[in-house]
Amino acid sequence: MTFNISMQAVACLLIFATSIIAIQAQCSVSINGDLPAPQPLVLNVGEGAGFRHPVDTSGTLSFAAGENVRLVCTGTNNKFVNLDSTESDVLATCVSGSKFTVDGVSIEFSDLACSFLPWHWQRKSGNTCLGSYTDVEIGFDLGTEWITTINACHDETRLETLYTTFKLVKEIGGFQTGFPRPSWVQGIFYPGYTLATQYNRATQIATMGTLLGSADLGTQYIHATNDYFLARGHTTAKADFVYGSQHRATFYYVNQSPQWQTFNGGNWNSLENDVRNYASNTYQDLTVYTGVYGIAQLPNVDGVLTDLYLYADEAGNRAIPVPKFFWKILYNETTQLGTAFIGVNNPYLTTVTSDYYICSDISSQIQWLTWSANSVPLGISYACTVDSLRNVVETIPSFTVKGILS
Repeated sequence: MTFNISMQAVACLLIFATSIIAIQAQCSVSINGDLPAPQPLVLNVGEGAGFRHPVDTSGTLSFAAGENVRLVCTGTNNKFVNLDSTESDVLATCVSGSKFTVDGVSIEFSDLACSFLPWHWQRKSGNTCLGSYTDVEIGFDLGTEWITTINACHDETRLETLYTTFKLVKEIGGFQTGFPRPSWVQGIFYPGYTLATQYNRATQIATMGTLLGSADLGTQYIHATNDYFLARGHTTAKADFVYGSQHRATFYYVNQSPQWQTFNGGNWNSLENDVRNYASNTYQDLTVYTGVYGIAQLPNVDGVLTDLYLYADEAGNRAIPVPKFFWKILYNETTQLGTAFIGVNNPYLTTVTSDYYICSDISSQIQWLTWSANSVPLGISYACTVDSLRNVVETIPSFTVKGILS
């Protein structure tokens, strides 16, 4: 009897010890505390596997003992600074805690830093969208592979991105915060125009004066110090992705449209935050489409409503329209449920006429919205069914919607 008890005790001790070892052997990396600087791309292993996401909304990456994670420093001459080789694409194997091995050498995960932040690219995919427009991919070139983070449908004639789309992951609640904002990149689009110059407030004042036939109206509508000016309004927001490296890839001009800052920092910002919280709180992956529709107008010197553009000259040339509306669609591809959201991009409306409500408002069915829906400066905002918005906005891509995502 004594022997049996001892054996049972030993067995229990062995099980306990094994459990402790297993727990200790698991690696844990915090998105907001343990990433190297400059951080590499943190990818799953396997071609086309994509970014490694946290285990939940806490922003923690978890790896089993012996599990590999792919780390890549993209960009010319970028490499890992604390490895002896000039490698830029490595497999790191979990040992325990924050300890990994690379090529058999033990190293802390936080020491696996790149020479500089991984670079990102925009390129024409070679495909078209909506029949005749240019499909643009924004993402990361891994040499033999490409990881797309955003697709943009761009009209090269009107110099306008009609919509962008990306996958909002259910773990977005653990996204990396406080990552430094980069400069915007123009690249191959908007030929003949320098958008950085056009977004300068002094240029906007002159442009508005040219459009409306009065320098005084230019200074009336574009302010030198407050939020009444045209901002670079992200189509797909930087914080819609987990990693800072992905945030930086959103700063292409093909991923923005002229948006009044009162709206950009007002109801549109509230909607973006609400969408991320919704995906996180309901723990579901969503496909998000965001686009523009129409051209905003203001009265000119004669009181005639006039289309607004980011570029205008005295010869009558106009380019880069200021959208009348911004819209966003959330879509669950598994349930085929979706909802559309619309915001009015004009803080100077004195009368909100019926043409600013392009579909029936169903906001009362969406309980998680926190915007100030009826505020003109913050942007008149409302929700609709996807199909009702599609009846008006023909540049929404085709997908089946079986009901409201609420």
